Amino acid sequence: MASDELREQIRIRSRFQNCVNLDEHSLRDIAMHSHVNIKRMAYEHLSILGKSNIFLGGPIDVIYPGSNGPDWFMNRTRQSSITMDLSSSQPSVFVGFIFCAVVARFPSNDKNFVGCDCYLEINGVRDMNMGAWTSINTCEFMCDHVCIWYDERCCMKTSEGMEADESNDMKILFEFFAQTGNTWEKKRDIGIKECGVYPIYDSEYHTFIEELKLNSQLRAIEEEKDDGEAIHLAQKPNQHIITPQPSKTWEKATQGLKDLINL
Repeated sequence: MASDELREQIRIRSRFQNCVNLDEHSLRDIAMHSHVNIKRMAYEHLSILGKSNIFLGGPIDVIYPGSNGPDWFMNRTRQSSITMDLSSSQPSVFVGFIFCAVVARFPSNDKNFVGCDCYLEINGVRDMNMGAWTSINTCEFMCDHVCIWYDERCCMKTSEGMEADESNDMKILFEFFAQTGNTWEKKRDIGIKECGVYPIYDSEYHTFIEELKLNSQLRAIEEEKDDGEAIHLAQKPNQHIITPQPSKTWEKATQGLKDLINL
């Protein structure tokens, strides 16, 4: 596989299934990477969303061991379903949702899926004709796992339903499931311990890009500073040097984000 293709696959799919030896810093890095990476991929396709047959080739997903969803999912619950009220949402073009499900352990040698059914509720009535669903395939889980994904096709269908209705009393219901076996038989036989959704709007695009640029500039400044300190220390060969430990806990937690910006 060519390097460009490999890099693209890493951006689309990052899976750490059953990697139980990952430490807390690594898990936080993975959760933070998923936020930045998925939003970046969604925004990169914003200009052609719904106007072209070019798609992402399937959901972008991140899977890793864990019992709690990332803190950046502001809309989340310890249940298997969640409802979002759209009547008070910001007046902006809807890009899509990032989905999150914390799935309990389930050993299986069959096909495994984690997914979500999406329904619009108009004036308190569920509109079945506007339903959409999304799922990702997984391996067997030997412990709790966090599954995060963005499905362009599902978001397009949901967006079409939202645009078709001008009601002020509109909600969207997300019902999460995890199962083994035939994907068309949605037996909710595996426990969903937590679920969440993160809406993406086009109005956030410029702020998001500016944040990436700022972090890139900060990385360049830090690297230049580190190079200068290394040269300075190299000019003092007779001194006994003890490498200091980082005093700021965020430095280690954000290192992966800085690396990601250069992808």
